[in-house]
Amino acid sequence: MKNRTMITAALATLALGMASVGFGAAQSGGTPGVYAQSSGAANGHRIARQARRAMFKSLNNDERTAVKQILMIERALRQSDRGSEVIGFYQDTLKRTSSSALRGLIEMRLVRLEGRAKGNPVTLPMLEQNLSETLSRLR
Repeated sequence: MKNRTMITAALATLALGMASVGFGAAQSGGTPGVYAQSSGAANGHRIARQARRAMFKSLNNDERTAVKQILMIERALRQSDRGSEVIGFYQDTLKRTSSSALRGLIEMRLVRLEGRAKGNPVTLPMLEQNLSETLSRLR
């Protein structure tokens, strides 16, 4: 149970990291490709990146392959102007998997995507609902 909790926490970190689109908000001094960042923000991104790598290494080979395929399909949908189908893809994938690691990843990604679709940031009730569902499966 402790291992599953660790995996769920790591997947949440991965999902939140995958959802971030950029590390710097404003360009500095008009130099192309150079982003202004405080050292605190850079350190936070480095820590999140390390957590995602550690989580990814903890997955078995089939789970790693599935994560890569899921991300490739999401990217392909967005690049082919079918971004509106991404939420449906994740919902369908969630129905088809029994892996707690993949379910945690997909659930966190769905929370982010549904929050964006509604024009709202990720809300606490959505996160609490996902946590309740995860905990009920772990019993």
